[in-house]
Amino acid sequence: MDLTTSIRVKRLVDIDKPDWDELILDMISAVSAEVEGVIDRKTLIGAYTEHFDVPLNGSDQVFSLEAYPVTAVTTVHYDPDREFAAADLLDADEYALMKNGRTGRLLVFSELGAWPSALKVVYTGGMSTDTNDFVKDFPQIAYAVDLQVQFLFQRRRDLGVASISGNAGTVTHERIALMPIVREILEPHRRHAYR
Repeated sequence: MDLTTSIRVKRLVDIDKPDWDELILDMISAVSAEVEGVIDRKTLIGAYTEHFDVPLNGSDQVFSLEAYPVTAVTTVHYDPDREFAAADLLDADEYALMKNGRTGRLLVFSELGAWPSALKVVYTGGMSTDTNDFVKDFPQIAYAVDLQVQFLFQRRRDLGVASISGNAGTVTHERIALMPIVREILEPHRRHAYR
């Protein structure tokens, strides 16, 4: 899912000609995918299935889901054999979403004792259903995408060029995937997985 619109980027870049629409849309898609990777979250609301290796520690365990906020957990399987049959389903009272699913953390109360083992979680979650809602609900992330696309658009003719020399001197470009300001804006939205 794109995390901003071409209208927003074109306003920031200060162009109104349709000549650049295709390039800007391609840049938005590329930057959106990179941002989704950096925040380590699924942005599109949907049904997801995740598998986790289960460490042997004999107590309650927390698993960090990729698509959150989580709106529903369909099933949780715990299976040392990784077959995930009906007999391996955990009862609903053996797990719970922490903070009503807002953090994507699933707390499993059942003692998960066999090693090696696996957990399979089927659930519904994500940040938004479409680009316009995403921009409305997560304006900081959309703005970060706007900034990065603007940066790429302005450097579109010299992407990959380390330095440019001329009569007035040499300009050296730092090779960066995402601008530092963009990474700073994204940091509070990153998934912090732990176990």
